[in-house]
Amino acid sequence: MKKSGIVASIMSALKLGEEGKIVSFFNKLENEFEREIKSINHNIKGEELEHDHAVESLKAKIEDAKKAIEDAWMNITAEQVATNALQDGFKETYLYNVSLAEHRLGELEKQLKRTNELHESSIKDLNELTAHLCILSIMRRSIEHNRCNAICNREF
Repeated sequence: MKKSGIVASIMSALKLGEEGKIVSFFNKLENEFEREIKSINHNIKGEELEHDHAVESLKAKIEDAKKAIEDAWMNITAEQVATNALQDGFKETYLYNVSLAEHRLGELEKQLKRTNELHESSIKDLNELTAHLCILSIMRRSIEHNRCNAICNREF
């Protein structure tokens, strides 16, 4: 049996009928969306902090690696290259040390790039999830609004 007019409106306002159950469901859904959004925002802040620390650490290592390249180029004494034979023997070690230092710098720079790319991807994913939850929340409000309008139009 369908309630009519003011009785249905009162039941709906007091969340006593089917409409109330649906509104209650949507309210719970809305609260869940809000909790998830807060959690995601918290995760974004944590991700930003971790990223900042990682970048700071890598930049310090890159600075040290650049100094190591300089040192590798400068790590030569007159005694090490005093004769042609010493020069021939030292050349391989010298170039290996320079190459090793340059390789280390390159690896650190790649690591920094990967760290930034992963961070950007993670933040993008978290922001997309937040946007999705916001859209669901807006859709929920729209559905509830349309249901209320339909009930009001039906009864008055």
